[in-house]
Amino acid sequence: MLAYGRSDRIAPEFRFSALELVYDSQTTDRQLKEGINAYDAKDGDLTGRIVVEKVVLNRDAGTAVVYYAVSDLSGNVTKESRVFSR
Repeated sequence: MLAYGRSDRIAPEFRFSALELVYDSQTTDRQLKEGINAYDAKDGDLTGRIVVEKVVLNRDAGTAVVYYAVSDLSGNVTKESRVFSR
């Protein structure tokens, strides 16, 4: 019980800044991760651990929804999405 009380159970958080990017078939994961940082209260800066999980194209709306995930060193995961024009 004591170990559970001390374990890190708080997930990291994403911080998004403005990014003027238009998504197309040549857009790289590196470009999609620009303007995003991830932080954790215990582990600090986790930006290097951000992954692009998937990209969903919405042809009718002319957008691409990009899904991101990041995990801290204790295995807590946070997922977020961001919409880009196409």
